[in-house]
Amino acid sequence: MSTKTAAGAVVGYLYQGTTDAPARVAGCTSKVNITYTGTNTSASIGGLVGYCNTNKISNTVIENCVNHGTIKAENGGTVGGIIGSMSSRNICVQNSTNYGDITAKTNVGGILGSHNEYYPQDPGCKIISCYNAGTITGQTNAGGIAGVFKGNTSNDAGVEITDCYSAGTVNGSDTATTGVFAGYSEDLTISGSAYSCTAAADESITEDQASYVSAANIEAVKKLTVDTVTKINDGEAILNVAPAAEIMAILEDDNLANIDSLYNAAVAVDKFYSQECREW
Repeated sequence: MSTKTAAGAVVGYLYQGTTDAPARVAGCTSKVNITYTGTNTSASIGGLVGYCNTNKISNTVIENCVNHGTIKAENGGTVGGIIGSMSSRNICVQNSTNYGDITAKTNVGGILGSHNEYYPQDPGCKIISCYNAGTITGQTNAGGIAGVFKGNTSNDAGVEITDCYSAGTVNGSDTATTGVFAGYSEDLTISGSAYSCTAAADESITEDQASYVSAANIEAVKKLTVDTVTKINDGEAILNVAPAAEIMAILEDDNLANIDSLYNAAVAVDKFYSQECREW
Protein backbone atom coordinates (compact mmCIF):
# COMPACT_ATOMS: atom_id res chain seq x y z
CA MET A 1 0.00 0.00 0.00
CA SER A 2 1.23 3.47 -0.87
CA THR A 3 -0.22 6.70 0.50
CA LYS A 4 0.93 10.16 1.50
CA THR A 5 -1.98 10.85 3.83
CA ALA A 6 -4.48 8.16 4.85
CA ALA A 7 -5.54 4.62 3.95
CA GLY A 8 -7.97 2.06 5.34
CA ALA A 9 -9.64 -1.13 4.10
CA VAL A 10 -13.05 0.61 4.06
CA VAL A 11 -12.42 4.37 4.15
CA GLY A 12 -9.22 6.35 3.69
CA TYR A 13 -10.39 9.81 4.84
CA LEU A 14 -13.63 10.09 6.84
CA TYR A 15 -14.80 13.69 7.12
CA GLN A 16 -17.50 15.10 9.39
CA GLY A 17 -21.17 14.90 8.57
CA THR A 18 -23.92 17.30 9.61
CA THR A 19 -25.96 17.60 12.78
CA ASP A 20 -28.84 15.70 11.17
CA ALA A 21 -26.66 13.21 9.29
CA PRO A 22 -23.41 12.49 11.15
CA ALA A 23 -20.59 10.65 9.44
CA ARG A 24 -20.83 6.94 10.29
CA VAL A 25 -19.04 3.69 9.53
CA ALA A 26 -20.93 0.72 10.95
CA GLY A 27 -21.08 -3.06 10.75
CA CYS A 28 -17.94 -3.49 8.65
CA THR A 29 -15.48 -6.40 8.80
CA SER A 30 -12.03 -6.43 7.23
CA LYS A 31 -9.80 -9.45 6.61
CA VAL A 32 -7.36 -7.43 4.52
CA ASN A 33 -3.66 -7.60 5.41
CA ILE A 34 -2.08 -4.16 4.99
CA THR A 35 1.61 -3.31 4.54
CA TYR A 36 2.71 0.32 4.41
CA THR A 37 6.19 0.68 2.94
CA GLY A 38 6.54 4.45 3.22
CA THR A 39 8.50 6.44 5.79
CA ASN A 40 6.00 9.23 6.52
CA THR A 41 5.20 8.99 10.25
CA SER A 42 2.14 11.21 9.71
CA ALA A 43 0.46 8.83 7.26
CA SER A 44 -2.68 7.36 8.88
CA ILE A 45 -3.21 3.63 8.36
CA GLY A 46 -6.23 1.82 9.82
CA GLY A 47 -7.78 -1.62 9.59
CA LEU A 48 -11.11 0.01 8.66
CA VAL A 49 -10.57 3.79 8.52
CA GLY A 50 -7.37 5.68 7.82
CA TYR A 51 -8.10 9.17 9.16
CA CYS A 52 -11.12 10.96 10.62
CA ASN A 53 -11.60 14.66 11.27
CA THR A 54 -14.55 16.43 12.90
CA ASN A 55 -14.16 20.10 13.78
CA LYS A 56 -17.82 20.88 14.36
CA ILE A 57 -20.34 19.81 16.99
CA SER A 58 -21.80 17.17 14.64
CA ASN A 59 -20.61 13.77 15.78
CA THR A 60 -18.82 11.01 13.92
CA VAL A 61 -19.32 7.36 14.87
CA ILE A 62 -17.37 4.22 13.98
CA GLU A 63 -19.19 1.24 15.46
CA ASN A 64 -19.70 -2.53 15.32
CA CYS A 65 -16.59 -2.99 13.18
CA VAL A 66 -14.07 -5.85 13.23
CA ASN A 67 -10.55 -6.15 11.86
CA HIS A 68 -8.91 -9.56 11.37
CA GLY A 69 -6.07 -8.41 9.11
CA THR A 70 -2.48 -7.78 10.10
CA ILE A 71 -1.03 -4.31 9.57
CA LYS A 72 2.67 -3.57 9.13
CA ALA A 73 4.20 -0.11 8.91
CA GLU A 74 7.69 -0.68 10.23
CA ASN A 75 9.26 2.48 8.79
CA GLY A 76 6.49 5.02 9.32
CA GLY A 77 2.79 5.66 9.68
CA THR A 78 0.32 6.09 12.51
CA VAL A 79 -1.50 2.79 12.79
CA GLY A 80 -4.61 1.42 14.54
CA GLY A 81 -6.54 -1.83 14.23
CA ILE A 82 -9.78 0.09 13.58
CA ILE A 83 -8.66 3.66 12.78
CA GLY A 84 -5.22 5.07 12.10
CA SER A 85 -5.70 8.57 13.49
CA MET A 86 -8.39 11.07 14.31
CA SER A 87 -8.38 14.74 15.27
CA SER A 88 -10.56 17.51 16.65
CA ARG A 89 -13.62 16.47 18.66
CA ASN A 90 -16.81 14.45 19.09
CA ILE A 91 -15.61 11.23 17.47
CA CYS A 92 -16.69 7.95 19.03
CA VAL A 93 -15.32 4.49 18.27
CA GLN A 94 -17.52 1.88 19.92
CA ASN A 95 -18.39 -1.84 19.99
CA SER A 96 -15.46 -2.67 17.74
CA THR A 97 -12.81 -5.40 17.85
CA ASN A 98 -9.32 -5.94 16.53
CA TYR A 99 -7.87 -9.44 16.20
CA GLY A 100 -5.00 -8.56 13.86
CA ASP A 101 -1.37 -8.08 14.88
CA ILE A 102 -0.29 -4.45 14.41
CA THR A 103 3.31 -3.33 13.92
CA ALA A 104 4.48 0.24 13.39
CA LYS A 105 7.45 2.46 14.12
CA THR A 106 5.46 4.76 16.42
CA ASN A 107 1.88 5.72 17.39
CA VAL A 108 0.38 2.23 17.23
CA GLY A 109 -2.70 0.90 19.04
CA GLY A 110 -5.12 -2.01 18.94
CA ILE A 111 -8.08 0.27 18.16
CA LEU A 112 -6.61 3.73 17.51
CA GLY A 113 -3.16 4.81 16.38
CA SER A 114 -3.22 8.46 17.45
CA HIS A 115 -5.55 11.26 18.51
CA ASN A 116 -4.17 14.73 19.23
CA GLU A 117 -6.76 17.21 20.48
CA TYR A 118 -5.54 20.26 18.57
CA TYR A 119 -9.09 21.68 18.51
CA PRO A 120 -9.66 21.90 22.28
CA GLN A 121 -13.41 22.15 22.61
CA ASP A 122 -15.98 19.78 24.01
CA PRO A 123 -17.16 17.16 23.56
CA GLY A 124 -13.98 15.14 23.59
CA CYS A 125 -13.44 11.89 21.72
CA LYS A 126 -14.30 8.46 23.15
CA ILE A 127 -13.48 4.78 22.74
CA ILE A 128 -16.28 2.66 24.24
CA SER A 129 -16.79 -1.11 24.55
CA CYS A 130 -13.89 -2.03 22.30
CA TYR A 131 -11.70 -5.12 22.48
CA ASN A 132 -8.18 -5.74 21.25
CA ALA A 133 -6.81 -9.27 20.97
CA GLY A 134 -3.97 -8.57 18.54
CA THR A 135 -0.29 -8.20 19.43
CA ILE A 136 0.80 -4.54 19.30
CA THR A 137 4.44 -3.73 18.50
CA GLY A 138 6.15 -0.35 18.17
CA GLN A 139 9.24 1.60 19.12
CA THR A 140 7.36 4.44 20.87
CA ASN A 141 3.74 5.24 21.77
CA ALA A 142 2.43 1.67 21.71
CA GLY A 143 -0.86 0.92 23.52
CA GLY A 144 -3.31 -1.94 23.80
CA ILE A 145 -6.21 0.34 22.84
CA ALA A 146 -4.56 3.58 21.63
CA GLY A 147 -1.01 4.58 20.77
CA VAL A 148 -1.59 8.27 21.56
CA PHE A 149 -4.82 9.61 23.08
CA LYS A 150 -4.63 13.28 24.02
CA GLY A 151 -7.42 15.47 25.33
CA ASN A 152 -7.67 18.98 26.76
CA THR A 153 -9.68 19.32 29.96
CA SER A 154 -9.12 23.08 30.11
CA ASN A 155 -11.96 23.34 27.59
CA ASP A 156 -13.90 20.27 28.76
CA ALA A 157 -12.38 18.24 25.94
CA GLY A 158 -11.00 15.31 27.88
CA VAL A 159 -10.89 11.92 26.15
CA GLU A 160 -12.28 8.62 27.43
CA ILE A 161 -11.66 4.88 27.28
CA THR A 162 -14.70 3.16 28.76
CA ASP A 163 -15.68 -0.52 29.09
CA CYS A 164 -12.78 -1.69 26.93
CA TYR A 165 -10.77 -4.92 27.11
CA SER A 166 -7.06 -4.96 26.30
CA ALA A 167 -6.01 -8.59 25.81
CA GLY A 168 -3.25 -8.59 23.18
CA THR A 169 0.41 -8.35 24.21
CA VAL A 170 1.89 -4.85 23.88
CA ASN A 171 5.56 -4.68 22.88
CA GLY A 172 7.27 -1.29 23.02
CA SER A 173 10.97 -0.45 22.83
CA ASP A 174 10.39 2.60 25.06
CA THR A 175 8.72 1.43 28.28
CA ALA A 176 7.83 5.02 29.18
CA THR A 177 5.52 5.23 26.15
CA THR A 178 4.18 1.68 26.22
CA GLY A 179 0.86 1.15 27.97
CA VAL A 180 -1.89 -1.33 28.73
CA PHE A 181 -4.50 1.05 27.32
CA ALA A 182 -2.58 4.01 25.88
CA GLY A 183 1.10 4.43 25.07
CA TYR A 184 0.96 8.19 25.64
CA SER A 185 -2.00 10.17 26.90
CA GLU A 186 -3.10 13.52 28.29
CA ASP A 187 -6.38 14.28 30.04
CA LEU A 188 -7.54 10.69 29.56
CA THR A 189 -10.18 9.03 31.74
CA ILE A 190 -10.24 5.22 31.86
CA SER A 191 -13.19 3.45 33.50
CA GLY A 192 -15.05 0.14 33.62
CA SER A 193 -12.37 -1.67 31.64
CA ALA A 194 -10.32 -4.87 31.89
CA TYR A 195 -6.95 -6.13 30.73
CA SER A 196 -4.97 -9.35 30.48
CA CYS A 197 -2.20 -8.13 28.17
CA THR A 198 0.43 -8.29 30.92
CA ALA A 199 1.75 -11.22 32.95
CA ALA A 200 0.76 -9.49 36.20
CA ALA A 201 -1.35 -6.54 37.31
CA ASP A 202 0.02 -3.14 36.27
CA GLU A 203 0.51 -0.97 39.35
CA SER A 204 -0.16 2.18 37.34
CA ILE A 205 -3.74 1.04 36.64
CA THR A 206 -6.13 1.62 39.54
CA GLU A 207 -9.10 -0.61 40.37
CA ASP A 208 -11.61 2.09 39.47
CA GLN A 209 -10.03 2.30 36.00
CA ALA A 210 -9.75 -1.38 35.10
CA SER A 211 -9.67 -4.92 36.45
CA TYR A 212 -6.74 -7.23 35.85
CA VAL A 213 -7.83 -10.57 34.41
CA SER A 214 -5.37 -13.44 34.59
CA ALA A 215 -4.76 -15.18 31.26
CA ALA A 216 -4.41 -18.44 33.17
CA ASN A 217 -7.88 -17.99 34.67
CA ILE A 218 -9.30 -17.23 31.23
CA GLU A 219 -7.90 -20.47 29.85
CA ALA A 220 -9.17 -22.42 32.86
CA VAL A 221 -12.68 -21.01 32.58
CA LYS A 222 -12.83 -21.67 28.83
CA LYS A 223 -12.33 -25.37 29.57
CA LEU A 224 -15.20 -25.55 32.06
CA THR A 225 -18.68 -26.79 31.26
CA VAL A 226 -21.90 -26.80 33.28
CA ASP A 227 -21.22 -30.50 33.90
CA THR A 228 -17.70 -30.06 35.29
CA VAL A 229 -17.85 -26.74 37.11
CA THR A 230 -18.10 -26.32 40.90
CA LYS A 231 -18.13 -23.10 42.85
CA ILE A 232 -15.75 -24.35 45.50
CA ASN A 233 -13.07 -25.16 42.90
CA ASP A 234 -13.80 -22.76 40.05
CA GLY A 235 -15.77 -19.88 41.56
CA GLU A 236 -12.77 -17.59 42.09
CA ALA A 237 -11.55 -18.01 38.50
CA ILE A 238 -15.03 -17.31 37.15
CA LEU A 239 -15.37 -14.14 39.19
CA ASN A 240 -11.89 -13.07 38.10
CA VAL A 241 -12.73 -13.22 34.40
CA ALA A 242 -16.20 -11.68 34.77
CA PRO A 243 -15.13 -8.07 33.92
CA ALA A 244 -13.64 -9.19 30.60
CA ALA A 245 -16.49 -11.59 29.89
CA GLU A 246 -19.06 -8.81 30.25
CA ILE A 247 -17.25 -6.69 27.67
CA MET A 248 -16.81 -9.60 25.29
CA ALA A 249 -20.51 -10.43 25.59
CA ILE A 250 -21.35 -6.86 24.54
CA LEU A 251 -19.18 -7.39 21.47
CA GLU A 252 -20.95 -10.70 20.77
CA ASP A 253 -17.76 -12.70 21.20
CA ASP A 254 -18.92 -16.06 22.51
CA ASN A 255 -15.63 -17.29 24.03
CA LEU A 256 -16.80 -16.40 27.54
CA ALA A 257 -20.37 -15.35 26.81
CA ASN A 258 -21.80 -18.13 29.01
CA ILE A 259 -20.11 -16.81 32.14
CA ASP A 260 -23.38 -16.21 34.03
CA SER A 261 -24.80 -19.66 33.28
CA LEU A 262 -21.46 -21.20 34.21
CA TYR A 263 -21.41 -19.47 37.58
CA ASN A 264 -25.06 -20.31 38.26
CA ALA A 265 -24.33 -23.95 37.46
CA ALA A 266 -21.39 -23.90 39.89
CA VAL A 267 -23.59 -22.52 42.66
CA ALA A 268 -26.27 -25.12 41.95
CA VAL A 269 -23.75 -27.98 42.04
CA ASP A 270 -22.31 -26.89 45.37
CA LYS A 271 -25.77 -26.35 46.83
CA PHE A 272 -26.81 -29.85 45.73
CA TYR A 273 -23.79 -31.54 47.29
CA SER A 274 -24.12 -29.50 50.46
CA GLN A 275 -27.74 -30.62 50.82
CA GLU A 276 -26.80 -34.25 50.10
CA CYS A 277 -24.13 -34.15 52.82
CA ARG A 278 -26.55 -32.74 55.36
CA GLU A 279 -29.09 -35.43 54.60
CA TRP A 280 -26.46 -38.14 54.74
